[in-house]
Amino acid sequence: MTVDNVRIIGARRAYEFAPDDIRLSSLTLPSVIDTIRHAFQFQTATIGTPAASFGPVPPTLPPGLVFTLGRVVDVSGSEIPVRALNFEPRRIVVDVVGFSSTIDVVYQKIRALLADLESGDGSPVLGEPIATLDQSVMTAHLAFSPDDVLPPSLRAVFETAMGIAPGGEPGVIVPTILVQKAFLDQEFPGGQISSPGVFQFALREGFHPDDRVYFSVAPLDSDSHIRYLAELEAAVTSARVRTESEETRSTL
Repeated sequence: MTVDNVRIIGARRAYEFAPDDIRLSSLTLPSVIDTIRHAFQFQTATIGTPAASFGPVPPTLPPGLVFTLGRVVDVSGSEIPVRALNFEPRRIVVDVVGFSSTIDVVYQKIRALLADLESGDGSPVLGEPIATLDQSVMTAHLAFSPDDVLPPSLRAVFETAMGIAPGGEPGVIVPTILVQKAFLDQEFPGGQISSPGVFQFALREGFHPDDRVYFSVAPLDSDSHIRYLAELEAAVTSARVRTESEETRSTL
C-alpha cells in the first residue's frame, strides 16, 4: 500500500506534563492568549475545559484554554491547518490536518512564544513534557471486502442471523471493529471510540461496500498508522487467499 491510497483526516498528539508544570493562570492572561492566537491565526480562543481527547481532564481554575482553526507552515513551506490547540492542567494537545510530523512544528512554536514567560512565582509557564501520546485518523482504499475481516465460519453465522445467507436477501456483512488493550488484573472499563489506545476500523461512511474505502482510527502517529494498515491489508488478503485455496481443494 502506498500513501496515494490514504487520506489523512487528522493527527493529534498529547504532550503530558508533571503536576504544576503547565501554569494555566498565566496562559489565560489576555496578552498571552492574543500572542498565541495571532501567531497561528486561530479563529477562536476560549477559556474552558477542553474536550477529553486523551483521557479525563481534571477540574481546575482556570479550567483550560482552547484554540481552534488556525494554521502553521512546515519546513517545506506548506501550510498545514491546525484544527485545535488545547491547554489542559497536565497536557497540551495539538490536532492538525496533516502528517504527525507537523505536530512538533506547532509545539516548538508554542515553546518559542512562551520561552520568556514566567508565572507569578517566577517559574516557567511550561515545564518539560514527561511523555507523549499519538492518535491519527485516516481513510484508505484497501484490497479486501468488508466481510473478509471475519473468518468464514463466523461470517456464516451473521449472514444467517441477518437473513442474507444463500437463498435470502442480497447483502454483505459490514463489520465495525473496535480493539483495545485490557489487563488481566484490572476490570475492563468498557470500549469507547474516543478512549486513548483504541483502534477502530470500519467501512467509510458514504461509500459502497464494493468501493473498499475504510475509516481507521489508531493510537499511532500517521507514518506508523500507514504501516499498520499495510500490514492489516496483507494479513486479511493472505487469509482470504488461504481460505479460497482450501475451499478449492475440498471440492476436488
